[in-house]
Order: sequence, then structure tokens, then C-alpha cells
Amino acid sequence: MGEEIKYFHRDLSWLLFNRRVIEKSYDEDYPILEQLKFLAIASNNLDEFFMVRVPAIQSNARLRSEAHKQVAGTGMNHEEILEELNRRNQKNLDLQYLRFQELLEHLKEKKVYFKRYDDLNEVERPLADNYFERIILPALTPIGLDSYHATPKIENQLIHLFLHLQKEGKEDTRVILPLPVQLNRLVALEGTETFINLEEVIQGNFDKIFLGWQLKRYFTFRVTLDQNPDFEEDPDDDIIEQIEDYLIERRRGLPSRIEISIRDGNFDEFKHDLEKFEHELCLKKRDFYFIKGPLDLTILFGFISQVKVQHSEWLFSPFVPNQSDDWSESNIFSTIDSGDILLHHPYDSYQPVLNFLSAAAKSPDTIAIKQTLYRVAEDSRVIEALCAASKAGKQVTAVVELKARFDEENNLKWVKVLEDAGVYVIYGVPDLKTHSKALLVVKKVGEETKSYVHLGTGNYNESTSKMYTDISLLSANPAYGRDLVSFFNFVAGYSELPNYERIVVSPFGISMMIVKKIDEQIERQMTHQDGYIFLKVNALTSKLIIDKLYEASQKGVKIQLIVRGACVLKVGNKEQSETIEVRSIVGRFLEHSRIYAFGSGKHQEIWISSADTMTRNMDNRIEIATRLYDKQVVNQAREIIQAFTKYDKKTFFLHPNELYQTHLIHSELSPQTYFVKEAEKRSVEVQKEVYAAKRVSFFKRLFNRR
Repeated sequence: MGEEIKYFHRDLSWLLFNRRVIEKSYDEDYPILEQLKFLAIASNNLDEFFMVRVPAIQSNARLRSEAHKQVAGTGMNHEEILEELNRRNQKNLDLQYLRFQELLEHLKEKKVYFKRYDDLNEVERPLADNYFERIILPALTPIGLDSYHATPKIENQLIHLFLHLQKEGKEDTRVILPLPVQLNRLVALEGTETFINLEEVIQGNFDKIFLGWQLKRYFTFRVTLDQNPDFEEDPDDDIIEQIEDYLIERRRGLPSRIEISIRDGNFDEFKHDLEKFEHELCLKKRDFYFIKGPLDLTILFGFISQVKVQHSEWLFSPFVPNQSDDWSESNIFSTIDSGDILLHHPYDSYQPVLNFLSAAAKSPDTIAIKQTLYRVAEDSRVIEALCAASKAGKQVTAVVELKARFDEENNLKWVKVLEDAGVYVIYGVPDLKTHSKALLVVKKVGEETKSYVHLGTGNYNESTSKMYTDISLLSANPAYGRDLVSFFNFVAGYSELPNYERIVVSPFGISMMIVKKIDEQIERQMTHQDGYIFLKVNALTSKLIIDKLYEASQKGVKIQLIVRGACVLKVGNKEQSETIEVRSIVGRFLEHSRIYAFGSGKHQEIWISSADTMTRNMDNRIEIATRLYDKQVVNQAREIIQAFTKYDKKTFFLHPNELYQTHLIHSELSPQTYFVKEAEKRSVEVQKEVYAAKRVSFFKRLFNRR
């Protein structure tokens, strides 16, 4: 008897998520540039996957003691996982590039072209050649693969050309030509709507680079390096220096993948060269991916940005989020005084959160501002407000997570800006990532102080807030204020683990709370037959929580899960998970909010959280889950949950065979479309109220004059 297979493998499940992203490019209800965008997003996702997740599996596979050990509960060892990973990813790539070619044909019908050099007409080719001579040629540096040249260092994800050159009377030579990273890879031919890749322009002008040589054959390649080396924090050393050293070390990562594109697809001609690559890069055949088109489709982000200038109708119509004068900078604090505010971004504008912080920074009554920062916008208005508050004499504390992956350099920059403005900066907590989203404002009210809080599920990033779905809570309830005072004292290292009233904090606190709440629903099912659990998260990989959900399902508890990405829970097992339903929503906006609900009706508890149900979030990060208490806010949250479960058009459902499929019979709307329509409806109502108020004001002034 083999080991019981209780779980899907996390990384194989993630590849199915990326397939769902690719499948959205086939959605004919979306404008054509939106369809293209999903192909670019899938490529961007995959790059990070091979920089972060795959190297860890490869590392285990290299160890003889680990290579053939089964990953608990999955029925697979590391070698088998890598083989299956290659198979799934190659299927994804085939689907992705098939759609890419189809969409290029659709664009061609609309007189917008993405061409190869050989397909340029008599007007376009001179433009490309002129661009080559003026811009590209001076920046190129060919590197010979012979004893007179040092072995070239292959940069992470930089596109290279591999060239086989020949010349009469001389031995053939092989050359690597890196594409200059400073040049835009997408070339727009002036005065036309024709675009071409940089490598295609170079290919058409090889004779100007290698004078006297003939090009026998070539291919383009791109290597991905491990960008997630272990970071062992030393509490006795300067953390900023440690992060700077870590960033240098990251550049030396081992290769995890090589992507190769050959013009005619004849890989046999390069068999010897590819074997050398395999040896030199310490890769295996399963780490090679052969691409039927241009490498790195993130180039499409730039393509979309340029095409939309003339063809904005090929994107979604601009969405105007719900906004209210009650949330303006001048009114935000009085509105919070009247009761808690729940915002569902991007359907509700993120502006009230910025107004809250900006008003606090400007108010002479503000004593202190404390905030966690994980990822912020490039030109961050959040940072700007914190600096302004500090310069105005407020006590400002910022907990900046220096270990936020791929944002380390950005956060180091912001630390300097904040410190120069007099902000007290805490660099996170040793050996933990501070991923919580919390903002505390303390104001003087008469002879007393009053605390205002923002607690949310998403980063303090006004740029991504337009694309990510998240939940915000703004409150002046003293219990939330006391909780955040205790929280910031704990993070600063001046407090033992506090006892909180309305929040729970990881490590361990959130997972313990979820387990306890699941137990309560099991008990409720046993006594009243109405146990209910709803979780909306980005990923579900915590086996502690999954096993508890299995236990609840065995007792008959109804469980509805919305998991955007990787989900290792297996559905449809009569002895394990018969009452569990798993959905995945991939759409116009990135689903990012985390919502936990336990029970139903008046007995229901609803929590919002910064934490996904993953072991790393539960055990290795400082996260906050916040229970909602205000009656109006709870009703709003309940309506959001009901919409997610009621509207299922374009929603993917997980099946026992691990396939995700949409239902043939579904509601008229998707959840995101429903929320957009509701936001637009509220915006119209607000505009009517504003117009009516202005009319009343006008007639009052007119009457007073008389």
C-alpha cells in the first residue's frame, strides 16, 4: 500500500493557475488588448515562478538523500515533480503562443502589425535598418566562444543571440550577442503602426556587425537564475548591510531554466550546441523550453501601452470607482467618528485611505502616526504624507519590511527618504516578514487622545489599488485602537505577545483562530446542522488548515472556498472533502482580498486579513486578521460574500481530477462584473445627490437675496 494522496502539489497546482490566466486570453468578451495583456501577465508570473519556486525543488532533486523522497501526501518525489512540472508548463506555453499568433492575426486585420524582419515591406525595412545603425549597432558587444574570450556571464532573463558564423578559409566560430538591456526591446517604426522586436532588427542586419562573415544559423535564448537564495539574518549585524550583501549574492544564482527560440524550429542542427549549454549551465533536458515565437511575452506590456494611444477602444472603458464626499480629506475623520467604514477596492476608490493619511499629516491635532509598509508605489503619496507629517512635528513611525521579495532595493530607497524626513523607521522583525497592513493615527481631542485605524488586506500602494481587489476598514472604535497600540509596541520590540481584543496576529495566532473557528462550525453542524465556512484567499497550502477543513467536511459542514492561485486541497473525496467547493476567479482585476467567514445569519463571524492560508503566512510572517463588528460593515461584508457565491459566470471550479473548468450553466454576471455595475450605480446616485444639493443651495441663496 502506498502513501495516501491527500494533497495536490503546490507548484503543480500553481501551473494550473497560470494556465487559467492564459485561458483568459481566449475570452472574446474582453477587448483585444485586454486579451493580449493576459499573455504578458502569464509570462511575468512564470518568470517569478522559475526565479523563486522551481530552484528549491531542483535543489532537493540534486541531493541524493532527497531526490527520490516523496513529498508528504502527494505521492510524488522531487524528480517526478520536476518532470511533471516540465510537461504542464510546456503545455501552457504551447497554448500561450498559439493564442499569441491568433491575436497577431486579429490585429493584422485591424491594420496594426507585429512583424518579423523578413516580413517588413519596402517602406518599413529602411526604417528598421536606419534604427539599427543609429541606435542598436553602437550598443552591441559580441562575445566569441573561444580560448581568446572569457566565458561570458549569462545575466538573469537577458535575451541573447547564439550565432554560428562561417568564413571561407577559416574555422567556423560561435558567438553570443547579448541584447543591450538599456534599449527598448520593442521597436515602433516611425510613421507606421508596425512593431518589431529588437532581435529581429539585429537578425536583419547581421552583415553590418560581422563584416566578411556569413551567418550559418542562430537562435535566441534566455536563462533564468535562482533569485531566492536563503537569507540567514544575523541580529548582531546591520540589517541594511545584510540586505545589500544579499542583493549582490542573488546575482550569482544557479540557472533554473533556459528558453530557446529557433526561427525554423529545427533544433537538430543545434544538438551539439544545446548539449554544451546543458553541461555549462548544469541543467537537465527537462529545464529546456522550446518556444514557438519571441521569447518573453512581457514585451506585450510595452506593445499595449503604445497601441492604446491610438486605439483606446481596444481596452476596457475607464472604470470610475465609487467615491463619496463623506470620504473627502475634509470630512473623512468626522465620517469615521459616525461609524466604521468598509471599502471594497477598486470598486470603492482607494482615495479615502490616502485622504485619511493626508488629513492626519496636516491636522494640528495629530500627535502620532504609525504604519506598516511592505510594497509601495513608485511615486508614493503614502511616503509623501508620512514625510510631511514628520516635518510638521508629528511623531511618525514606519515599519518598513526590507525583506519584501524583489522590492528590497525600492524599500531601501524609501527608508533613506523617511529617515531624512525624521521618521522613526523600524526595519521589520528578525527572522519574520512584516506583511500586515495597519495604520494608526492618534489625535488629541480636548484633554484626551483618540485613536483612528486603517486595517486592510492589501498594500499601501495607490498604483496597484486600481488593479487589485482588496478590503479596507476605517474605524475609530477604541478596541481597534488599543489593539494597534499594542501591535506597534510588539513590533518595535517593547512588548511581550499582547492579548488583543478584535484582531489576531501571526505567527501562529491566525492559524490557531481559524482552527478554533472550524471546530466551532463542526460543533454547530453536530447540534444545528447549519455549519458553514467561507474562505477567500490567494493560495491554500497550509496542511494544518486543510486537514481541519477535511475534518469539518467529514462532519457535513458546508465549505465554500475561493482560491485564486495554488490550492493543494483535493475536492470530491467522499471520505474526506465531499462538502467542499473550490472556486477560482481570474478576471479584469487581480483578486487579492482575504476574507474568512464562519457560521451563517446572525451567528456569522467575518474577518478580513492580510494573510493567505499558507504555512509561510501563518508561521513565518507578522500578519493581522481583523474581525468586523459594526453592524453596517458586517452587512456589507456579507453582501460581498454572497455576491462571490451567487455570481459564477467565468468562475473556474476545481474538480477531483485537478482540472479547473467554468460551468456551462451559470449566472448572467461574473462577480467582478457585478461589483463594477454596483459601483457605477452608486456613483450615479452620488452624482445625483451632489447635483440635488447644489440646486437646493442655489435656490436658498436666491431666496435669501430676495
